[in-house]
Amino acid sequence: MQDEFQIIDFIKDFFASPFIGDDAAVIPLNDKENIVISKDILIENIHFILNSNLSHIGSKSLISNLSDIIAMGIEPKYFFLGLGVPDCFSIDDLSNLLNGVRIISKKYNVVLAGGDTSGAERLSISVTVVGFGGKDRIIYRHGAELGDYIYVTGNLGDSEIGLSIIKGDLNFEQRLSEYFVNCHYIRELYPEFISFLSFKKLINSMIDISDGFLQDLNHILFQSKKRARVDETLIPVSKEFRTIISKLGNNALTIPLTSGEEYQIIFTAPPSNHADIMSYAENFSVKVTKVGEITDNGLLGKQNIKLKNLEIEKINKLGYSHF
Repeated sequence: MQDEFQIIDFIKDFFASPFIGDDAAVIPLNDKENIVISKDILIENIHFILNSNLSHIGSKSLISNLSDIIAMGIEPKYFFLGLGVPDCFSIDDLSNLLNGVRIISKKYNVVLAGGDTSGAERLSISVTVVGFGGKDRIIYRHGAELGDYIYVTGNLGDSEIGLSIIKGDLNFEQRLSEYFVNCHYIRELYPEFISFLSFKKLINSMIDISDGFLQDLNHILFQSKKRARVDETLIPVSKEFRTIISKLGNNALTIPLTSGEEYQIIFTAPPSNHADIMSYAENFSVKVTKVGEITDNGLLGKQNIKLKNLEIEKINKLGYSHF
């Protein structure tokens, strides 16, 4: 089996689809407006372990899709839910799973519009999210310009720590463990803030972090045909992450760069927009950190990104793999 991105490229080429390549598909409705659609699938033992909190699993399934629409500069409006349900599932289990979906749908004001169910050997959750936006509102991956600053929202690294705890690879006192596990499943999203920056035309390119900061930034660079310089010491981490750094050894430097399923946003913008972006971030109470800049044209694989102190070639993998 090929890796995830080779499979995506194969499918795109197989169907000669013009819509694949960003966080969501942008399909024209008329001369002024687009429909924006994203679809994800979560599979037991790949994206989650069934003995985990079912409400958290439900929440994560919707968050991962909402993040894709938000990363296009659009606020999501509707979603469709598909479930493959194993025989071991009880009505209480289903209720707990759906409650997690419902909590997130109410928080971000998205409405269930339909779906499908089927029996399955393992639990699978398929979500499709729909939003609408004017043609001048969509932000793509391919828009990064020379000199752009690179920004990231929120904190990075907590999701991977949570996953390591779930898998039994790390162990901390109860309060910290619960914090990190919760971060693996439930991340704060910023639809109003990102949509506002899009409306103000402050952003040139954007992507959400599902596979890891380095890997997802590389998607922007590849599609924009650019290279970047990143100061890894500026990558934002939580105070909880800082308390465990001494227990992570050398991994403490790379985890925030490669942690997947963070669902924070990477975006690039001209330096002239910096003051406005930071002012609006404060107004919306969103943590935004400038971590690098777009430096020049070209494509060199991993070497698209130059780090301040680390040699990127020595990082085994740039991010999370779903295979």
